[in-house]
Amino acid sequence: MVALPVSRGRMIDLIDDTISAPPPRHCFRCNQPIHQPAPDVRPVRDIIREIAAIHDVTPDDLTGHCRIRRFVRARQHAWFEIRRETPHSYPRIAMWFGGRDHSTIIHGVRAHEERLRAAAQA
Repeated sequence: MVALPVSRGRMIDLIDDTISAPPPRHCFRCNQPIHQPAPDVRPVRDIIREIAAIHDVTPDDLTGHCRIRRFVRARQHAWFEIRRETPHSYPRIAMWFGGRDHSTIIHGVRAHEERLRAAAQA
């Protein structure tokens, strides 16, 4: 068997497909399905692609480690949108973006919120 390199964007698709829809839970006593809200959450890969298009960067630029300002701002915007539109935790978001620390995601979300507040006041 030959191992082929996987792009960061494809890795996000694979991870998103496997963990975005949790399996149904059942009661341990009666084995009846436990009611859960409908999974109407947008997939993370769709959010990443949308934000990449808005900022004119690639999804790989968003998930990469380059510190060019336009990539950083786009990345922080993506973190903010994912946090706002999905129930995913900071550590899970960090996993999708190259295994960063969750505190980096917290800082990025707050930085984007601050830019939004400054733009609203201007």
